[in-house]
Amino acid sequence: MSNETENIGEPSSEPFEKKQKGNLKIYVGMSAGVGKTYRMLQEARHAMADFLGCDADEVAFGMNMTSLTFAMSRAIGRELKAGDEILLTALDHDANFSPWKALEELNNENHPLINKLKLKLTGRVAPSVIESIKEHGLETFLSVTPFQPHDQAIRQMKSAAVLLLCVYEDNKFIVTGKLFEYLAAHRPILFTGSKDGDAARIVLETEAGPVFSRDEVQPIKQHILFLYQQFEKGELQLKSDQHQKCWPVAGRMDLSFR
Repeated sequence: MSNETENIGEPSSEPFEKKQKGNLKIYVGMSAGVGKTYRMLQEARHAMADFLGCDADEVAFGMNMTSLTFAMSRAIGRELKAGDEILLTALDHDANFSPWKALEELNNENHPLINKLKLKLTGRVAPSVIESIKEHGLETFLSVTPFQPHDQAIRQMKSAAVLLLCVYEDNKFIVTGKLFEYLAAHRPILFTGSKDGDAARIVLETEAGPVFSRDEVQPIKQHILFLYQQFEKGELQLKSDQHQKCWPVAGRMDLSFR
């Protein structure tokens, strides 16, 4: 394949034109549907530019918040040097608050659950999540594992007592891929996020667990205690097969008792 590139400019409404450059065949042009999508994206860029007070070519759209955040951090990371500081706040993600606050209270109360608690994070974990866990005094119970082969990740999910799923509350219509693999693991899910969002609806319809908003620390705490009681009785399992109507896709973060 040739390494040469050809600038084809803006999409054209003309019929497709077949071209060949080196060993790579290129089809230049687009259908009417693609043109409509392109114009919609351009209009969205200009609208966001007006809102943010920047140029339209400074606006970019991506797959999701997580992917964009990591892309931004990698770009900024190239410019960072010793002594630079990065400010993280509770505004960056709801996952950084309610589950850890509930466990912090149980830790302060010396509840027996704490003696059997393990927090296991697998894969690429945002530094703000780690910092939040530390701030709530839970570092002792934390273990972070790098990326694993898919079959190992599946086994780890199936062996977890509870799978933690935190969804940013503003993303009501985003269904993260990890949800479906959690369902396939057939383990209870502790969900925090928008209670009227699509992900919450799936968790409820599959009877994988209740759903909580980020400020419901006490209800989350009581549910964790209920899960622990079920664990002690050897009864911590899903009693419904509703999860089987969903297909697996990807993911992993869990909370276990040992």
